[in-house]
Amino acid sequence: MAEVMRGPQARPRPTTTTTAVLKWHIIVFVVVNLVLWVVDVFNGGGIGTALWISIPWSFALGAHVIAYRSGNGEANELSAHDVSSDERRRETEIR
Repeated sequence: MAEVMRGPQARPRPTTTTTAVLKWHIIVFVVVNLVLWVVDVFNGGGIGTALWISIPWSFALGAHVIAYRSGNGEANELSAHDVSSDERRRETEIR
């Protein structure tokens, strides 16, 4: 029977694509929110418009980070190279 792995080793590492997507999400979030807050403050309108955009987007970004760290969703996908090397290893074990 196959061993059941638990702990950090059981989770596949996030792919480079997933990491890049998260980094871009963070960069775009910071830049857009910075511009919104600066425009909002200098227009004298207080913090109304920027706040309505920042809060929901913050929750979405937080959910993205949680999904990335937990290894769920796209972060859980193995690359084609990893899958093919696992298949080759299994084939050699059977022979």
